[in-house]
Amino acid sequence: MNVYWSPLYRDAISSKARFPRERYQKVHDAIRDRDTKNTIAIRAPRLATRDELARVHARDYVDAFLDNRLERQEIIRIGVRP
Repeated sequence: MNVYWSPLYRDAISSKARFPRERYQKVHDAIRDRDTKNTIAIRAPRLATRDELARVHARDYVDAFLDNRLERQEIIRIGVRP
């Protein structure tokens, strides 16, 4: 089975943010450490396209996020910056 993980999942979130960014590293480490039969391949993900992101997020949100147009309060609300 393939599992996709990147240090960016953790590092893109401010260490001062309320979101528990260490969670992603812990999940990665747990999968790696418990896979004693080597049945899981941890792979680096490719970048998602705007259309792929819009399948799970509102298009307006995706465009604002990718175009760096989110309001400061929105950034704080989603937990990536304090």
